[in-house]
Amino acid sequence: MLMRKLLVIDLVGLDLSAIQEKSNRMAKGNKYDVRVVKNDTVWSAEIVRRASKKKIVVSKSQGGFSSEEQAQIWAQKELMTFVENLSKRNKKHDEKRN
Repeated sequence: MLMRKLLVIDLVGLDLSAIQEKSNRMAKGNKYDVRVVKNDTVWSAEIVRRASKKKIVVSKSQGGFSSEEQAQIWAQKELMTFVENLSKRNKKHDEKRN
């Protein structure tokens, strides 16, 4: 009951789309995320996941971007395809088990 009250208090003042977005994030939880890092004069983009409390694993990376925006765009596109392919692979493994 306490969690519901906190959630309602937290969502007061937000529009409906923000509430739906927040609830979707809380329900799904993002296992994978993107990270953009500057190395000297070039930018690198990485798809990362948290393996444990202290350990972050890089699942995919690409370097050599001239701007942060280019790296961010690449990372977002690759994250979508990466998660989609991972989902397909998991479904295939599930079918084989059953």
